[in-house]
Amino acid sequence: MKAELTGHDFDLGDLAAMFPIGESRVIAEDGAHYLVADEIDNRPEGVEFYDVAARVLSRLNGLARAHSSGFRPMTLSGVFVQGDHRHVVIRPDTIEMRSRLHAVATVTIGSIMDPNAAGLAETALTGHSPTAVRTDEVAALPSPTVVLSARLKQYYGRLRLPPGTRSTSRFSWL
Repeated sequence: MKAELTGHDFDLGDLAAMFPIGESRVIAEDGAHYLVADEIDNRPEGVEFYDVAARVLSRLNGLARAHSSGFRPMTLSGVFVQGDHRHVVIRPDTIEMRSRLHAVATVTIGSIMDPNAAGLAETALTGHSPTAVRTDEVAALPSPTVVLSARLKQYYGRLRLPPGTRSTSRFSWL
């Protein structure tokens, strides 16, 4: 009996190269890779062939992973071939979906030399609302890579203390 395998093509090829002969082997036929093992054909009475195939494949996957850390385990497709007969075994399985997203964005609206940038920044941040608060005067300080307008830069300039002036903070380390 042959158990069809699924996985990445290069991992299937590696597994076939590692186990070309022996009691448990991987063969390629007609564009597919199959697990062939004496243990599957000579299984104990009452033990299903697909359970034995899963155990054998688990062992081969472990050996292949020990040989190469880049190897990704193969799985049984559920198709088993015995002579001219094809058996399809459908088993419940778990689907795992993982995702990791990391995005970085830098936004520059206008420049210090562009007096129209203030209006554009205000419209971009508040929309076309006539009752919107002036964002360049009430917004939190932007990161150094974001300059919203010339007026905003002038506003922040008024918040800075002149050189040599002591802070009015009650914390002595400031």
